[in-house]
Amino acid sequence: MFVVLGDQYHYIFETDSIMASSLSAGFRRHLTAEMIRPFNVGAGGKTAGYVRLQLAPEATAQDKAQARKLGYGETQDGLIYYTAFMVGNRYVPRQDTTPASAMALSKRYQVEVMDSQGSADAMRLLSPIYMAAGVGLVVANPAVLLVTLPVGGLKP
Repeated sequence: MFVVLGDQYHYIFETDSIMASSLSAGFRRHLTAEMIRPFNVGAGGKTAGYVRLQLAPEATAQDKAQARKLGYGETQDGLIYYTAFMVGNRYVPRQDTTPASAMALSKRYQVEVMDSQGSADAMRLLSPIYMAAGVGLVVANPAVLLVTLPVGGLKP
């Protein structure tokens, strides 16, 4: 799972094995992400969009080989990339939630979100993520959270 803790909403996305492995790979320090087009929020808070992970030009030959082995593609110009279609849900944060830093990104990302259903759908779905005193980040369903990756700046 890929969890985004935004200021107004929480987003929980399914991730494939390549995306999940990339977040803990040795080449992660050279990894950047690009949102190819705006994410779309539909009925019931269903959210989907494309993310392209790409290695920075200064990545080592070993980093590039590891990414290729993982399933990354390569352009004729030598850009090593992976494109993922992410599908998940949008939730309203609980009052007792504060952003946790389970795995920080190298920079803050601004993601454009197109809301085709209005915010009313999200108001019905209270986030399963909350903070418990003395425990830290807790998920109402423990099977939901495998990897958390807080990214700020999401705007509905």
